[in-house]
Amino acid sequence: MKVLLAVADEEFGAAITDFVTHHKWPAGTHFRVLHVMEWTPPERELLHSQTVSQYLEEARQAATRLTGQVAVKVQQELRDVLVEEVITEGSPVQRIIGNASGWQADMIVVGSHGRKGVSLFLLGSVSLGVVSNAPCSVVVIRLPQPARKGVEPAKQAGRAVLAQQS
Repeated sequence: MKVLLAVADEEFGAAITDFVTHHKWPAGTHFRVLHVMEWTPPERELLHSQTVSQYLEEARQAATRLTGQVAVKVQQELRDVLVEEVITEGSPVQRIIGNASGWQADMIVVGSHGRKGVSLFLLGSVSLGVVSNAPCSVVVIRLPQPARKGVEPAKQAGRAVLAQQS
């Protein structure tokens, strides 16, 4: 079985790692930890770098740390699996779909911010684009909502939604 883990940042990396390590996988399952560096960096990120090349170098280093952390954790928790890391650049939806297709993934695991309404319209949704175009089943991990008064922590945990190709 081939499972593509599309990690955007540390928060999603932790949530996806938690999901993966708390499920049973067939021996020999091959995990690919994928991070997509977007071509257009957020303006706030550029403000912290002196040049675009410095920004890109810092982003690549952060991506390497992120994929490495996820890969190491998955490998430590799940002994009989293979784990590899891939960092690419471009549109996240296109790169995730292209990677899954080219690698012939059986499943994609991706995170979701749970955006709705105007923020969904303005910012888009990588998970929606992946679910809509994936060549295989997709598991969408919803991040836990911020702590809400009067709600038990166990009821605030992240959720997984499975979308299967028909």
